[in-house]
Amino acid sequence: MRAGTVLTVPLIVWNAGVILFLAATAYARWPGLHWDSALYVTPALKLANFGQWEFDSYVPAMLDTGDTRFNMHGQLYQWLLGQVLRCGDFDSVIVWLAIINITTFAAILVTSQKCLRERFGAKAWWPASGIATAAALFCVLHQGRPEQLIPLLTMLPFGVYAVGWRGRRVRLAAYVVLGLCVVLSPLPGVLCCLGVVAWIGLREPQKPAAEIGMCAAVSLATAVGFLWLVRGLPPAAWAITNLRYGGNAPSGIGQLSMFDWLGMPLWNLGIIGGLILLTVGLFRRGLWWLALVMGIGIGSIAEKTQIYSIAGFLPVIFLALLGRQVEMLRLPAALGRLVLPVVCVIFTAFALGLARLMVLMFLLARSGVSYESAQAEISQLEVAAKESGGQIGYYWIFRPSFVAFGSTERGLISVNSSALDGSDPMLSEYESRFGRKVRFVLLPQLGHYGSPPHSLHAGAFLLRRDGWLKHRAALFGVRIGGPLPGFQFAVYERVE
Repeated sequence: MRAGTVLTVPLIVWNAGVILFLAATAYARWPGLHWDSALYVTPALKLANFGQWEFDSYVPAMLDTGDTRFNMHGQLYQWLLGQVLRCGDFDSVIVWLAIINITTFAAILVTSQKCLRERFGAKAWWPASGIATAAALFCVLHQGRPEQLIPLLTMLPFGVYAVGWRGRRVRLAAYVVLGLCVVLSPLPGVLCCLGVVAWIGLREPQKPAAEIGMCAAVSLATAVGFLWLVRGLPPAAWAITNLRYGGNAPSGIGQLSMFDWLGMPLWNLGIIGGLILLTVGLFRRGLWWLALVMGIGIGSIAEKTQIYSIAGFLPVIFLALLGRQVEMLRLPAALGRLVLPVVCVIFTAFALGLARLMVLMFLLARSGVSYESAQAEISQLEVAAKESGGQIGYYWIFRPSFVAFGSTERGLISVNSSALDGSDPMLSEYESRFGRKVRFVLLPQLGHYGSPPHSLHAGAFLLRRDGWLKHRAALFGVRIGGPLPGFQFAVYERVE
């Protein structure tokens, strides 16, 4: 009993700490929204307030499509926030995203424990906590992007299994989830499709065609039904728009390690390792044709795929590798024995990444620039910009995204990173095509810059106020990263 208590108390403390941290993100509004939320959250606000599927802050998509209609990508995330949860401003968005993250963590923790106790018994809470921690870290770093919902969605079939349902019900749940993933975000939908087809092949190696047909029918009906009933958008028009404008990511497979390496440590090791094990299993089962289909599918979208399209599947991959599902792969004994220790190393890295965020939030609360103080200053700039008929822009690729300081009536405009060391052709084209003028640009404190540059956009904007902090993030004198976390920024004004 005493040994069991020693093992249980650390888990109780850790899991309770994660829940408290996720709840605190709603209060501190940090780490905040992902930088792409300018495209994916603003349509939800427009939907809640005006019933419109529009966005007005994300310049790259506005220039690609020529207008502000949100008729590309997936719509499930926006429908959930705007139509179901009625998020009319960014404050309510932050609160509901925190609630979604807490729900995701708790649901994955309980579901994983129930599924893994067949193999681990009373110790199942340990790997279950690792899986839930991976989900929490991914969700909090990608809130504001649709992929935030992937860990929760993909856990649904395992949840059906955990409550005692088997067979056809589990398979139908998986096929419904596939359809929802497609209308959540198309590229992850393709990846989910490949995973489900591989799962069918491993379960039904002798006659997979009939089951794949059932999967296609259910998932297609789910996706098409959602598009018709929720949005009224013709599915064919939605598909054409996504094929025409979607997937123009600026990075390819060689950039897998670039983003969020400190925040999401070893995420790519988990993904690549899972794919290797799946490939080995398919060949050992004689399903070489399925391995070839997987390779062609992944290779065809690799150039358009970034971290957020893949990493959301890590929790379900870990659960499959640690649970009974891994037996379908028939891995060599030596390779099978490596799975648990390697996954435990990855869990440790995720826990360290999440613990680092907890420490940074503590430093923000103690001596950082708060959301409220930044909002007060930006409100004053909005008054000055409105008097001159101008707008406010903000540096785009930064977390927390400063789009959260805008409103549905007057959004802040994203400025490309090229404005730091030269001109920003997107900003110039935006002003020309839409007849608008940006007067102020906000530059949040960047970790790799010691001080803000004197000008932006090839001298078109000059530094008016340096709000960057000069000391680094440190705990007990030990530096743990870049600048002190917070909402500090420099202000640039257009030179007339």
